[in-house]
Amino acid sequence: MTTSDLQWFAKTDLHQYKGEYVVISDKHVFAHGLNLKEMVATFRKKYPGKVPAVAKINKEDVLVLHHG
Repeated sequence: MTTSDLQWFAKTDLHQYKGEYVVISDKHVFAHGLNLKEMVATFRKKYPGKVPAVAKINKEDVLVLHHG
């Protein structure tokens, strides 16, 4: 996750995605849902060579996954 995406993520209310994964790129949610593999594949097809950030919006805590 880029620094600007991380700052955006930290400030943005994403409560509507509780229990779902969100795929983030360029300070916006590209996709959200339960099928992470499908969402990332769609992102990579649309934006080859670009690496998205992925976060799981849990009901209580947030888990951020980053591939660097």
